Amino acid sequence: IPSNWMAVHELTRLNETLCHLETLLPGASEAARKASDLAEQVSSGLQSFGLGSNPSNSSETILVYEADGYGNQLVMDDANAPSLLSLSYLGCFD
Repeated sequence: IPSNWMAVHELTRLNETLCHLETLLPGASEAARKASDLAEQVSSGLQSFGLGSNPSNSSETILVYEADGYGNQLVMDDANAPSLLSLSYLGCFD
C-alpha cells in the first residue's frame, strides 16, 4: 500500500510537469491525461482497500500496510521507504 500511495503522488506530479511542457512536447497532454487517469484509479482503490479501522480504537481510520481485496488487512509498517511513516516526509500527503 505505501508504494501505491507514492505512485499516486508521483503520477500527479508527472501530470503537472507534462501540462507545463505541452507546447514543447507533442503528445504531452495525452500522456498527462493518462497519468491523471491512472492516479485516479489507484487512488480510488486505495480509498476502498488501503484504509482500515485502528485495532485499538475502531472509531479511528488508519492506513494499512497490505490488503488483499477480500477484506483482510495487515496493520504494520516497514523500515524501508516508502513506508507508511515516510509517506508524509516524501510529500505524499499535504
